[in-house]
Parts: sequence; structure tokens; C-alpha cells
Amino acid sequence: MNRCGKYLLLSAFIFGGLTTANAQNGNISADALSAAKRVADKLIRDTRFSFTLAIQKEELGMQVVDLREIVRQQDQTGYAVRTCMAKTDTTVRFGINHSGSVVVYVNGKAVYRNSSAKLEKPTEDAYNRFRFQAHFTAKFHKGENEIRIRFGSNEAPAVVFLRPQLAIGDLDNAIRFDQQPQQQWRLLGPFAKNDTTILDGTIQAFYKINGKYVNWQNLPQRLLSELTIDTTLTYQRDPYLDWNYSNGNTVWSVLALTKLTGDTAYKSFVQRYTQFAMDNLPHFKMQYDSLFDFRTSYHRFFRMSMLDDAGSAVLPYIDLYMSDHKQQIKQQILEPVADYILHKQVRLQDGTFCRPEPVAYTVWCDDLFMSVPFLLRWAAITGNTAYYDEAIKQFRGFRKYLRDPVSKLYRHGWFSNTQQQSPVHWGRANGWIAWASVELLEHLPIAHPGYPEVLASFREQVAVLAALQEQNGMWHQVLDRPASFEETSCTAMFSMVMAKGVRKGWIDNSYRNNAIRGWQAVQRKIEADGTVHDICRGTEIGFDEAFYFERKRFDQDPRGLGAVIAAGIEISQLK
Repeated sequence: MNRCGKYLLLSAFIFGGLTTANAQNGNISADALSAAKRVADKLIRDTRFSFTLAIQKEELGMQVVDLREIVRQQDQTGYAVRTCMAKTDTTVRFGINHSGSVVVYVNGKAVYRNSSAKLEKPTEDAYNRFRFQAHFTAKFHKGENEIRIRFGSNEAPAVVFLRPQLAIGDLDNAIRFDQQPQQQWRLLGPFAKNDTTILDGTIQAFYKINGKYVNWQNLPQRLLSELTIDTTLTYQRDPYLDWNYSNGNTVWSVLALTKLTGDTAYKSFVQRYTQFAMDNLPHFKMQYDSLFDFRTSYHRFFRMSMLDDAGSAVLPYIDLYMSDHKQQIKQQILEPVADYILHKQVRLQDGTFCRPEPVAYTVWCDDLFMSVPFLLRWAAITGNTAYYDEAIKQFRGFRKYLRDPVSKLYRHGWFSNTQQQSPVHWGRANGWIAWASVELLEHLPIAHPGYPEVLASFREQVAVLAALQEQNGMWHQVLDRPASFEETSCTAMFSMVMAKGVRKGWIDNSYRNNAIRGWQAVQRKIEADGTVHDICRGTEIGFDEAFYFERKRFDQDPRGLGAVIAAGIEISQLK
């Protein structure tokens, strides 16, 4: 063959190979975008903009003794009574909040007596963990016990909050209240304050005959509004409309599809999603504040006692505001969230964000993502560069407390009481750190003195993660424990940050292959209708590996949907 022939053959091989490679990249890009859209489209189909009515029920072991229908005027007295069961002889600690003058009797013996000028709801400091104004202890015997409350009114609403709970605020299950309607609180009154027929601590015998309470009223039943959970859907644990970090992260990722696809249906969905919440927040606030429904829809917005309640849930609202500049979003949503994160969120002495759970002043990996993306956007909106500094301050604090200097992975948590890290490198926890890092690299001014630190840290984290990726593209629930299951949300997160890092030039192009293999593994978890499999459920900080190994996996859990959509978006943009 002459030189010309050899050149033509070589050209055909080279350019033919490039054409094939380009075609493969094109297919990957198109497939990734198509899969991300399928996941988003299913979310949109499955979101129900509607309410159902349900009878108000007891929640969290909280005893809400509402005497407002009995005691309506000052200088009136009312009574409430209920029985409970104890498995054994025991002493129980109660938290109590109330207005007016209250005496509590257990089996006829006064165990608490106090007065309060105003009524305050118990404060939920952490999930299912409450703080009360006062406490008392009482002895219970095995079997049935009677709790009776004598209430003397003042100007405040006639309500008593009572809860058996441990010193840390968790519910104490040493006693149980029967949930049957006929066994709930019964009310008696009103009586005049100086009514001589009422003796302190006892009620004349005719009010209880043959062991049954007579002439007592049941607590009024109320129908409350709840966001609809459609029983025909794949995921039924929570409605997608509710205010929480996972829904916020998912809907935020849906909004990102608008710019990439040019399809305004995604933005229209987010506009409807946010407006529906804002229109109905006043009604649900009434249920939360006045009807004492501690788990009303959107209750996390009213509770706002941790970053889970704030910084990620708000992301679709703040990005929508940055494009539409709708003042209702800023005033009703963004400003309360900013006030909480900047002024009320619990911190360590050095300013690092922390939580009151599982023990006081615990640092969680999750909270870097639950705070930093919002801070970066709030800096842009307000023009206050101090919020960039705050974001970097948090980045440094979380790296200081959570990075394992040996493995260079991140531990899920750090406990201030022991000055120790938790024992496990949880996949999704490391994903939150990585995602927060790319947010910093994208939105922090390059001239900021903290930028090089974030870039170096991100490069280190990516290198460590790449070495732990399985041949099939997946990462494990516990990153350095191959015996733990392969998990979808962290795999999506790592694929996304690597793809974005390559595209933005933050990391070497060689990580493109890790990103694509990870995405292809995620794509195998996506059904044709957009259902995503094997997403680890919400996870507290565990104290051993077994806790993480045994976590349940759910289909279509929003704790992974946002990451899957975001990964598809980034892979689709790899050239």
C-alpha cells in the first residue's frame, strides 16, 4: 500500500473512532436528560394539590387538655380526667405548660401545683423532643392509674400541655394512654371559683358511679386539613407538597430542568408548588398555633428549630425569587428562613452550626448543604458579602469537625459531649458535603480568600471517592464497607459533583469516566415511568455500622430524587 493509501486508512480509523465516540457521548447525554425528565415528570404527576379532612388525633404522646369550651371566663374552674396504664410500678417525669392555676393529681394525690400568667406551647427542639416550662414527677402503680387536673382560669386560654418524657426530651413510654375515644380526656365544669361543692383534690362521688365517669364531657373532636397522600402512589410516607428538606431539594432540581430543556412546564410546576404553599400557610399556621396540631402540614416551617426545617426546603423558593423577583416569596418565605439561619440556629462556641440531637451540640454533615446554598444566594440577593464569609466559616468548621484525617472521608457527625466523631462514613452524608462544595465553587467569588481552600478540599474528596467506586459504578451505603448495600442517592450525588467538576474545570478530565459509570449505575435504578429504586430512608446519626447497614430503602423517596435529577442534568452537559 502506498503512503496515500496508508494515510486514508489511518484517517478513516481515527475520524471513524472519534465519530463513534462522539455518538456514544451524544447518546449518554440524551439518555441522561431523558431519564432526569422522566423522574421529574413522575414527581409532577404524583404531586397532589389538594387536601383531605381527618379527625384530629393525639400525636407524639403530647396530652393537650383543651378546656376552652368549658372554661370561658375568668374566675371559673374546670376539671379534666383520664386513665393511663403502667406496665409496672414506676416513677415518671412529666413536662407541663399551662396558663392559669393548675393542680395535677395522680391517683388522688396532688403531684403538681402552680400558676402561670400566659400560655406557651411546648417547644420542639428536635424531632419528637420537646422543651417545657416546668416539670414534675409522679409515682404510678402497675395497671390502671387516674390523672386528674384542676384548672383555674385567668385571661389566657384554658389549655394544659402534659407529656411523660425523659430528661433529654424524648417520650417516656413507661405509661400508655388508650387511644380509644371513650378513654380520652373528659371534662367537667365550669364551676365558680368559690363553689363549695368542689373539694380540693376530690369531686363529689356522684360524678363517678360504679367506676364510670358520669356528667363528664369528651374533648371536642375537630376535623383538620391535611395535604393529600394518594394511596395509589409509589411513595406514601409524606406528601411531596409538604415543607421539608428533601422535597425542597427535589423541586429545586426540577426547576433547573427549565433552563436546560427550555420546557416552561417545569418552572410552571415550581411556581404552582410555591404559590400553593404560600396561599395555604396561614390556614395551617392556625392549626399549628391555635388547634395545637404539632404535625400539621407545613409544620416544619412553623417549628423551624433545625436546619432541616430551613435551608434546603427553601431552595426552590429562593431560586424562583432570583428569576421572578416576587416580593411575596421574599417577605413570606425567604426573610423568616434567613432570620432563623443567621440569628436563631444553634451553634458551637466557634460559630459552627450544630443540632440538639442525638445529643446536644452535635455537628451533622447534612447541615453544610442545609445552610451553605441558601447563604450564597442570600449574599447575592442582599449584596451583603458577609454571608459569603459565613458560608466559608461553616465550610471550615464542618471540615474541622467531620473530616477523618486517616481516610480523608467525612464522618456523619461529631459529638461535643465526647469531642469524638461518629464511627461511620455514611454515603449520603459525604454527598451533602460534596454538593455543598460545588455550590461554593460555583457561587463564591473566585477572588474570595476561602475559594482556594474549597477547591483543594473538593479535589481531595473526589480523589478519595473515586477510589471507592465499585466496578459497576455504584457507591456503598457505608463508603468503605463493601458489605453494606449499594445506595442510589449517594451514587447520584457523587456522579453529579464529578460531572460538574469536570465540566467546570475544577477537577481533572479523567474523572469523567467515574461520573459516567456512576450515572449509568443510577440509570439502571430508574424505571421507564420514572420510579427510582434503592434510596436510603431518612437517617439519624447512628452509633455503629449495623445501624446504617440495616436502614430501609424506599422507592421514590425524595431524599434521593433531587440528586438523581441533578446528576442527569450534569451528565447531559458533558461534552
